[in-house]
Amino acid sequence: MANILELVAEFEQENLKDNIRLAFEQAEHERQFLIKRVTEGKATSSKKQGRPEGSCNIKTDKAEHIKQTIKDLSKDFDGKYSDAKILREYLHNTSKGTYYKYKKELKEEIA
Repeated sequence: MANILELVAEFEQENLKDNIRLAFEQAEHERQFLIKRVTEGKATSSKKQGRPEGSCNIKTDKAEHIKQTIKDLSKDFDGKYSDAKILREYLHNTSKGTYYKYKKELKEEIA
């Protein structure tokens, strides 16, 4: 009786492995089909893809304020404060990424 149950369990385990493999193959097939459909749809569409041209070059008052603060206060621009202090005390609502992006832009303008 134990041998029969062991054989049934082994059969079920093999069957389960096959079902999992088939499910992954089907999911990959569906993924490839979806990628193909999206690519074809973009190719036939008359609508322009991506961001509007020049949308990254829009100047805002907030960006100008941050850049001016960096110019005035940063040690890299003859100021007397570190980046951490400027972010903590003067630009506390500005993320580090935004701060360093504008700082990099200012350095590129000077160079």
